[in-house]
Amino acid sequence: MTMKTQNLIAAGIISAGLTFGVTAQAKHEETQVEMKDLPAAVQTTIKDKAGTDQILRIEKETRKGKES
Repeated sequence: MTMKTQNLIAAGIISAGLTFGVTAQAKHEETQVEMKDLPAAVQTTIKDKAGTDQILRIEKETRKGKES
């Protein structure tokens, strides 16, 4: 395989990866939420996991129409 062929194949792979990455991101959505709007159990879990760290923001994530 020549260097030119290898570069062409590499460029094709990178392009395909970027295309699929953008497509996957299009189905992914994040929405910022307020702590006060969350159920008490969720607030407790978040605070426990954060420990002494400051909570800067909380986001609700939706992938393919399902919250996670």
